[in-house]
Amino acid sequence: MGYLHQTDQEIWDNHGSYQWTYFGEEIKQIISFFLSKRLSGKNLDLGGGWYLSYPNSTVVDLSPVCLEHNPAENKVQFNLDDIAEGKKLPFEDHSFHSATMISSWQYLKDPRSVMKEIERVIMPGGEVYIINGQGAGLDRLIRQSTYSTEIQKFLEKIGYDTFIEDIPHSKTPSRNEEFKSVGVALPQDTLFGKESSVRDKLRWISEQEEENEPFIDAFVSDQISKAWFKFSQLRTYPITKHSKEVLESYQGFSDKYVKLTGEQPLLYLDDCRIKLDLSLPGDPTHVTMLVSPEDEKKGRQNAVSEYGNICIYISRRKDLIETLRNEKDKSGPNYSCLTKEDRSDLIEFLTITPLNGYTKAMQDMAYAAVKDFEREIIEQKAWRLYSLFKEYKQRSTVDLLISKKLTASKGRIPIVGEGKLDFERSLEHFSKFILY
Repeated sequence: MGYLHQTDQEIWDNHGSYQWTYFGEEIKQIISFFLSKRLSGKNLDLGGGWYLSYPNSTVVDLSPVCLEHNPAENKVQFNLDDIAEGKKLPFEDHSFHSATMISSWQYLKDPRSVMKEIERVIMPGGEVYIINGQGAGLDRLIRQSTYSTEIQKFLEKIGYDTFIEDIPHSKTPSRNEEFKSVGVALPQDTLFGKESSVRDKLRWISEQEEENEPFIDAFVSDQISKAWFKFSQLRTYPITKHSKEVLESYQGFSDKYVKLTGEQPLLYLDDCRIKLDLSLPGDPTHVTMLVSPEDEKKGRQNAVSEYGNICIYISRRKDLIETLRNEKDKSGPNYSCLTKEDRSDLIEFLTITPLNGYTKAMQDMAYAAVKDFEREIIEQKAWRLYSLFKEYKQRSTVDLLISKKLTASKGRIPIVGEGKLDFERSLEHFSKFILY
């Protein structure tokens, strides 16, 4: 079927197949953090797609593909456009404490009827949070305004009490008006008739802003706390038999390479050691061999043809390392002539995972050259660890590693030893990477 003739569901199924979003995953995490400070109880997330923004949510979406990727326990495929034709959401009256619409308002056919249906399934006095990136969305499907002030005007025109909040998402204040939430305080019966608690809500928001640390600082602190909790589960971890076999394999390749070329290869994984130590058969292994521009002219890369998963990286870094080694062999290396760029290259080299004895020996030599720059070394190691923690499509590598450790503890993975993860000193540097 041609692109122009796709149904709405087919379009969202297509985007859901690769978990598309028009804003980054850290924005989604910030929205989740924002909601965690405002919601309690059962939430109804309308148009939730593949991302679970609040843990205790029932997610409703048009696309079964998006719902398949969403980790929510309760998921319902439903076309919100059908509400305009009189169809009801498949829930009893007053089933939820709150509702959320995150970047879904702009796609509604009849927002008035959707709001009335939300009012039916939410408990009296509950709240609705309609969150949007200002002016953002999938253009060909947009039917309503994507601007929160316009959404607020519409809602107040049809009788709802509302309030707007900015959702800060950047360390640059000038960018923090891109995401906003329109809060809707639903009415409830009182001695004075139906009223909402919008005044109480506005008072609460004001008090929170006065009493608590700034939102972005609170988010960063929350992320670091989560990182500590996850990494603490990996203080010690099992080293798999497979990881040992990987090292033996690449040491064997290195020995063959020396016989073929007369030179030692710099061979490594551009990642944290723990990923290798907990590796299993079938895991992707992205191996890098560092070669100099001169090596490339000699055709050294031809010697790795039987190892198809080795990536040749041509860099002056190898020349730098070889120069230090040659100076050491003669009269001792001269570290004073290292430039800032040289130092940065060596510090990055320290944090890779060596796959043969020669690369490990060159790491030790590189450390001798930059050991006085301990803070920079820790910061580079912290960046490596942060890459394990950072989520991609609501998954992180550290969660996978924790799962592997749990599986190994049940005797399902052959192990040959125990590793230790030193992460505490790295955490203080995470604040530099979050929202970077």
